Amino acid sequence: MTWMTDDDLETIRDLYPVTTAERIGDILGRSAGVIRQAAFRMRVASGCGASQAPRFTARQDAVIQAEYARVGTAALSQRLGRSPASIRSRAARLGLATARRPWTHEDDSTLRAMYCGGFPVRDIGIRLRRTGPAVRTRAGVLGLNRAEQ
Repeated sequence: MTWMTDDDLETIRDLYPVTTAERIGDILGRSAGVIRQAAFRMRVASGCGASQAPRFTARQDAVIQAEYARVGTAALSQRLGRSPASIRSRAARLGLATARRPWTHEDDSTLRAMYCGGFPVRDIGIRLRRTGPAVRTRAGVLGLNRAEQ
């Protein structure tokens, strides 16, 4: 955090547990997001709102809606000073879908052969680099039935 002085970091360390990131930002002439990011990196817990992070602002929601699909969770986490988990959670609440890898004809052929051949869903998922629920859903979409065992 070379972009902050030691005095800035000490101020954040002292004040973050007892006041808001917005207030500290006003004191230091920095954005609340930068203050949250610095506190997160220093592992300083916020005392405001117990252990909960501050609510997302309308501006943060707008940034997530505009950029989530394009830049992803990690970049938004850095930019907004929020954890990756909180960005994913907020994106889901805003109705934003994650980028999903489309099923190819080759994937479908492999799924047909393995699923109908009685292979465990877990093994099929590993082979196709898909989750178990994704394998089951796709098998249903394709109208596949398990082999009699």
